[in-house]
Amino acid sequence: MASRHQGRTTETPRARYLVLLGLGAAALMVLILAARLGGLSGLLTVGESVPIRSLIEEELPDVTIHAATGHDGQYFYAIARDPFASGPTPDLLRLPSYRYRRIGFPLVAGGIGTFSPETTVAGMLVLAMAGFGMSVVATYRLAWRESLPSWVAPLAAASLPALLSVRFLMADSLALGLGLLGILWFVEGRDKAALVALALAALTKETYLLIPLAMAASIIHADRHSPDSRRRALWYVVWPTLPVTLWSTFLVVRLGWGDQALNNLEWPFVGIIESIARWDQAPGREVAFAIFAMVTVALAVTVVVLVRDRMLAWLILPWVALMVISSDLIWAFGNNALRVAAPLWTLGVLGLGTYVARTSRRNLPV
Repeated sequence: MASRHQGRTTETPRARYLVLLGLGAAALMVLILAARLGGLSGLLTVGESVPIRSLIEEELPDVTIHAATGHDGQYFYAIARDPFASGPTPDLLRLPSYRYRRIGFPLVAGGIGTFSPETTVAGMLVLAMAGFGMSVVATYRLAWRESLPSWVAPLAAASLPALLSVRFLMADSLALGLGLLGILWFVEGRDKAALVALALAALTKETYLLIPLAMAASIIHADRHSPDSRRRALWYVVWPTLPVTLWSTFLVVRLGWGDQALNNLEWPFVGIIESIARWDQAPGREVAFAIFAMVTVALAVTVVVLVRDRMLAWLILPWVALMVISSDLIWAFGNNALRVAAPLWTLGVLGLGTYVARTSRRNLPV
């Protein structure tokens, strides 16, 4: 990951066409699904039993209502319509401070609260697709820099968590795309661009602060005695953290401190074990997603052991730790666990490609 070698195996016109083709196919599938659900608003997946339903139905009378509690897209829509929590939205949300903390996606998608309801939904889809596009482009560029095999970039870019985020109009694809752009620009030495991307990723989903903190740790580990390295590491701690801290302070003043969703965390492995015990009561799709998340974590750990790349290890291990301490509230819903693990899939496949490329080079005849 830290290499500056410019490869030649992936950056080709054919690869660029495949990127565009993949993005076009993903957009087409989402639009077809939206048509089956009665329009773009159907992608919000509004639940019949959630308090926010009444507000959304008032603004989008033709919205499709789904069974039970629906999905997170409905909450992002409500926040996009009331981004500064000045209206009725906070009273209709469970854990309003927690949901409002991830402000980047709804703030932009809703035009800072100025867009119409229909334009806000369209903005959510466009922004989710843009995030997916960012992650694909960053993945291809990273694979090209490292001269990885041609299969690596498409597999790494085919992120199921990002696609789920687009389908349900959620923030994860945008956070992932910004985070991967931050990694790419960090590797290229473009610190200002990387810091902006990582600050926006953290405003989109606060767990993405793990990326700049990992970068800071890798900088110090590589050269702890250099004043320039210490200064650069400090940048990666302070600048991405500052916007989240300021926004969180605003939310504490506006909404109070009472719902920081600490129940999402548990002692190591407890959440995984408790969720497995309830698999017999869970929908098969959610179980499949949970198993895929576990496989993703296992892949990432295996890559760290095999590749022994310090930068890759610093990026992967904090996310593995986050998955291990996530509670059954995350793991019991496999799509939640899968979205939390989103960076691990991309980094894991890139790391696997690095291992295969190194092994192939060692086996070349001399």
